[in-house]
Formats: sequence, structure tokens, C-alpha cells
Amino acid sequence: MSITLASKLEERALPKKAMAIQPALVEFGHAIIDHQHQNIFSLGAEIEALSRRNRRSKQLIRHLYEYWCIIGDHFTTEEVLLLELPKTRYEQQISSHIVMHNDILMLINQAISHLEDGLDLVDIRQIILYAFNGFRYNTALYDAQLAFALRDEKII
Repeated sequence: MSITLASKLEERALPKKAMAIQPALVEFGHAIIDHQHQNIFSLGAEIEALSRRNRRSKQLIRHLYEYWCIIGDHFTTEEVLLLELPKTRYEQQISSHIVMHNDILMLINQAISHLEDGLDLVDIRQIILYAFNGFRYNTALYDAQLAFALRDEKII
């Protein structure tokens, strides 16, 4: 029995609750962040549909690169807000949130590289889904915490 990247990722799967998050459930009251979430979820759905077609395509690579750029901008926006929080009170939350961002970006970059290198689409699809579920989890947990902290600190 061989161990594939897909099976390794399944072992580390995120809770089903995180995977079920829909865009309408992630509005936190910050217009820019909320709009970015909507765009990211919409593009993610297109990418998931493309990846299920079981073929490598330039369109899938372009969409993934666009996704990588959009979430990079989104994460930068969030990190600017994170840095407005008092560091002594929110140090762990800030640090964990940024680490999650970096992990998601790394996974998307890895999927793009694997597609360009012609690696197995099944494993690549698992990386994509794991990254997208990571984004959903990030939104449900870390972004919700960020929204509450920003309100508590009267930043928004």
C-alpha cells in the first residue's frame, strides 16, 4: 500500500464544520474584508469545479494564480488590521493568524508549481481542497476573532 500526498492530507483534514462554511455566513462588518471574502469564495468555487474535470489546463493554473494573488492581497489587508490591535493583549492571536495565512499561500503556490510540473492531478486536487478548507477555517475562526477584537478595541 503506497502512501500518497492525498492520504497524508486526509489525515490532517480540517473539521467538517469548517468545510461547510458558505460566503453568506462570513460577513463581519468590515466592508473591504467582507467583499474580499465573497470574491475569494466565488473564485474558489470556480477552481474547485475546474479541478474536478480531471484534466490539467492553463485556465486552472491562471485561476489558481489569480486566487493566490487575491488571497495575498486579502491577507495583507487583514494583517494591517491585526497590527492595529494591542500586541500585548493579542500577540498569540496575531501570530497564529499570520502563520495560517502563510500556510495557505504556500499550499496554493505548491499546487501551481505541481500543475506546471505535470504532477498527478489527484494529488494536486487534494492540495487545492486542503488549502481552500484552510481558508474556510481561517475565516470561521481567525477572522471572526479578528472582527470581535477590532470591535472590542473600537477600531471598527
